[in-house]
Amino acid sequence: MNYASIVEKINIDQKRNCVKKAEQAEIEYLTSLKLPNEVLEFYCEYNPIDTIELNDIRLFPISEIIEENTNYTPGFLLIPLGFCVIASTIEGDIYCIKKELNDYGVVTASHDEIYEGLETEEILSGTKRVSKTFIDFLKLFCRTKISIELL
Repeated sequence: MNYASIVEKINIDQKRNCVKKAEQAEIEYLTSLKLPNEVLEFYCEYNPIDTIELNDIRLFPISEIIEENTNYTPGFLLIPLGFCVIASTIEGDIYCIKKELNDYGVVTASHDEIYEGLETEEILSGTKRVSKTFIDFLKLFCRTKISIELL
């Protein structure tokens, strides 16, 4: 994938260089999650230096992805179900990579609707698709507010 034009738009909007190459331990963490190759490629080459906010969405650096999926709700509830939090809204709702059998998508979930004690089906019903690919999500992130569609 060619992410250079997306990263250039982000850097222009933020008026600074916003990315760096990922460290080996960060790459190993993402690899352990079995994320799609295009997600790994982006983060290996263009790991945000810190959280990047555009259009009320916050794209996380790998260090924050680790925190979100290990220590925070709903991330630590979703990770065993094949989700990986990669971004959030300014209100705290999340955007996740959702792994499926031979595919994946990017979904959103409300931080108010997913909490401990829910059954798996209740958690899954609280997610909504925002894009079919990670690169499409990044394009939406750069361009406009992201709309959702029911899965």
